[in-house]
Amino acid sequence: MEFGTMWYSEWEGGLDAGYEDLDVPQFGGADYEVIIRVDYEGKEKLKRYLTKKYGAGKSLEWMLLTECGKHEAPFEELCKKLHVQFKREIWVH
Repeated sequence: MEFGTMWYSEWEGGLDAGYEDLDVPQFGGADYEVIIRVDYEGKEKLKRYLTKKYGAGKSLEWMLLTECGKHEAPFEELCKKLHVQFKREIWVH
């Protein structure tokens, strides 16, 4: 199954990353959506690490896209490397 491209959205309480695929044949044509939620502390760890690497003045979304691309595995690997906890929410609808 080929998944959709990742998006990142920073919010006051944390960070969401996710993707969705529409009309997935393996799910009988249903939509498949994944959201990975990172709390505020985890978001700040990611931001500090990426700001050291890419410099100040860049958005967290830009730094994550540059570092991880638009795929789930590199983002999860970065979180694990930095000991950032996350929750994965999956919907098929």
